[in-house]
Amino acid sequence: MDNNDFRGFTVDEVAEHAGCGRNLVYKEIQAGRLIVTKIGKRTIILRRDRDLWLEGRRVVKVA
Repeated sequence: MDNNDFRGFTVDEVAEHAGCGRNLVYKEIQAGRLIVTKIGKRTIILRRDRDLWLEGRRVVKVA
């Protein structure tokens, strides 16, 4: 694990990266599927947690 794993993203940045809305990101946080770190009032999502969440949302199309 390198220092880039600890880069933090805002909810807006994660939503933009995932191509979804902020509400979906907050719902995923509330459901416990997306882990966040709180720094004061700020909600921060670490790169590794964002990537794991995105990986878990992959849909595999079966022919």
